[in-house]
Amino acid sequence: MKRQTIFYLYLTIFCVFMIFGFSSQNGSQSSETSGKLTLFLVERIVPHFAQRSIAEQTEILAVSNIVLREFAHIFSFFCLGISAELFYSSQWTFSSSKTFFSVWWKTFLFCVCIAWADECYQGLFVDGRTFQVIDLAKDWFGSAVGTAIIAWININMVKKIKKNKNKLLKVH
Repeated sequence: MKRQTIFYLYLTIFCVFMIFGFSSQNGSQSSETSGKLTLFLVERIVPHFAQRSIAEQTEILAVSNIVLREFAHIFSFFCLGISAELFYSSQWTFSSSKTFFSVWWKTFLFCVCIAWADECYQGLFVDGRTFQVIDLAKDWFGSAVGTAIIAWININMVKKIKKNKNKLLKVH
């Protein structure tokens, strides 16, 4: 295997461990983690947060925490999608758009399986956490976008290479 492929493999494994690491937190640990991160971000993003009333601060934090938790699902699987697509695509020589689609589809299916396993793990083995179909949808969306971006970049790189190759052939 090429070094690049091995790097992408390790990156993909890291993403899977990160996802399951966050999923292994029980309900209160998960809330505490997201609450601390939310406070950290809100204090830096919301103007004059500290000068606002306690009621305003509480409402801002509550809404921001919901948004952060939703975004975390999408972002973590977006990262998994990117790393997995890079890993799978680094092993193929692309000759047609069918090959791109085949690699994308296999990568997306891998991400779907990880999302499914993650939700089952949470629902069956982690106190205070449940299997959520909506979380699966967010995970799948993040995976689809991440894998599609890399597939699109790969397709355009190959088109550009073929175009340049054809120009060189015409010149000679």
